[in-house]
Amino acid sequence: MSAVAPEVPLLPVPSRRAGWLLWVFLVAVAAAVGAGLRQRFPRPDLDGAVRQLADGDLDGAERARMLARLRELGESDARPFASWAAGLAALSLGDLDGFRAAFQRVGGVPPTQGPEPGEVEFLHLGDPLLGNVQAALQAEQRGDRELARRKWQQVQVQARMTGQALAFDSAGAALERLH
Repeated sequence: MSAVAPEVPLLPVPSRRAGWLLWVFLVAVAAAVGAGLRQRFPRPDLDGAVRQLADGDLDGAERARMLARLRELGESDARPFASWAAGLAALSLGDLDGFRAAFQRVGGVPPTQGPEPGEVEFLHLGDPLLGNVQAALQAEQRGDRELARRKWQQVQVQARMTGQALAFDSAGAALERLH
């Protein structure tokens, strides 16, 4: 008997085309992951951020991220609408300094400059409390003290129920100012 070793089959050498196909596949996977991340962590402009918040689809951490983005974008935008949006976002985040700074750019609280009539539709940012703050500030700006008092009282009740201390304190200060 001869001791001949069995032949081991050689693995086929991949063709150059197989390497190219692997790169195409990897690029497609990276594009899909990138598109998913872009959808999960969007970076819209100020108007887009306002619309995304107003539609009410963002919750929890996503909403907080978008509010923070809106607050930051409002700092560099000269429009009164941007200051109002940034101020309301800061109020929602409990950021007193951001709230004051944003509204200081439009005359303080109550503001002397308001957003254009076509810009107020989405300023509630998807939050009824912020919608009432917006309505109260606009009423004060127009000199409608009765409506402003009613709206600030609603804000105070909503803020107490939701635990938003800055909104509660702001409503209290506004009610004192209006008496």
